[in-house]
Amino acid sequence: MRVLLTRPAPELPALAQAVGDAGHEPVLQPALSIEPLAFSHHPVMDIDRFDCVIVTSRPAARALVDQIDDYWPQLPLGLKALAVGEGTAELLRGADIDTAVATPASSDGVVVHPWFAAASKVLLVTGEGGRGHIDAALEAAGQEYTRLDTYRRARVRLSAAQRAGLLESPIDLAWVTSADALAAMADWDLPSAYIRQVWVPSERVAASPAANHFSSVRSIGAADNASLLAELRKESV
Repeated sequence: MRVLLTRPAPELPALAQAVGDAGHEPVLQPALSIEPLAFSHHPVMDIDRFDCVIVTSRPAARALVDQIDDYWPQLPLGLKALAVGEGTAELLRGADIDTAVATPASSDGVVVHPWFAAASKVLLVTGEGGRGHIDAALEAAGQEYTRLDTYRRARVRLSAAQRAGLLESPIDLAWVTSADALAAMADWDLPSAYIRQVWVPSERVAASPAANHFSSVRSIGAADNASLLAELRKESV
C-alpha cells in the first residue's frame, strides 16, 4: 500500500522506516508544523506541587524536559507523568520521570487512566489549542489544573512540487493523528477519492467537520505509531 504519513517532520523518519519495513510505500508529507512558544516557567518551577503531569505529545515532552533540566538539578520526589503515546513516554523516562502511558494512546485514554482520577492538582503540558477533551474532563471533575502551552501547530500549505509528488499515484491510506491535521489535509484539496482511506485515532476525530472531505475515515482507537503498525499488519494478512 502507498501510505501517506502526516505527522510533523521531526517524527517522520523513524515511522517511515517502520512502515517501509512492513512492506508498504511511505509517503512523507507533514500536515502540521510545530512552532515553539514562549511560556511561563513558573509551573515547572512549582512542579512538585502537582499530583500528576499530563503530557500530550513529543514536542510538549521535549519542552518540559528542557525546563526541568534548568530548574530541577534533582527531580522532586513523587513526580509522576501521564503520557499520550510511547514516544512521548520515552522522552520523559529518559529524564528519569516516573511515566505511565494512556491506553488507548489518545486523550480518551488519558481521562480513564487511574492517575487522572486520583489527581487533585494537574499540570497539563500540551500545544496551543490542542486536546480540549482533556481540559473538559478536568473541569467536569472539578480538578484544579494548570495548562502549559509550549508550542503551536501551523497548517502546512502544499507547494506545487509537493502537490505534484502526492499526485504521482493514488494514496491507499493516510494516517492522520488529530482533527487539526485532518483539517489541514482537507485544505490541500486533492481530487475526490484520491485518498482511498484515512485512519484517525478516535471517533471524535472521525466525526470532525474535516472528515466530510474524504470518502472513508476510520478510527483505529489510538494515536501512537505502534497502533498504526499493528493495524497495517492486520491489513497485510
